[in-house]
Amino acid sequence: MKTLSTLLALTALTLSAGCASVRTIDQDEYQTYTLNDIRSHPGLVAQALADDADGLVVSVTEGEILPLDLFSVLPFATLVAGDNWIKFDRNVWFLFFKDDLLISPDGERFGAIYDPRALKELFGMKGGQLSIGFGMSKAKGARISVLLLAK
Repeated sequence: MKTLSTLLALTALTLSAGCASVRTIDQDEYQTYTLNDIRSHPGLVAQALADDADGLVVSVTEGEILPLDLFSVLPFATLVAGDNWIKFDRNVWFLFFKDDLLISPDGERFGAIYDPRALKELFGMKGGQLSIGFGMSKAKGARISVLLLAK
């Protein structure tokens, strides 16, 4: 339990420290592909990154849907993989590097996808909520619900 508490404290400290690292990037400096390009040629991103260490941009159009892999291994449970999907409600751009992934709402300003401060600055998020619940009903039986909400 102490290890988990220490990990949570370090994570909170990491997320609250520092400033957002949003940077303006000229897309013309990188090869740009659409999501359809990537679907048509599954090895395209890996090959492009192997050929060009400078990175590449993938644009995703509003309404496009991608499979979503969720993984979780906790001290008391493991998430069993299932069919999940993510639908994009706006155009976004991903900038892939060999060792990093950035996201952008406009194709010009990019920030690390794992940086809450950058996401707040880029997408105007005002906070978020994570709720985990356990419930039961006659129709669905016992269930665990996870809600991840950005405001």
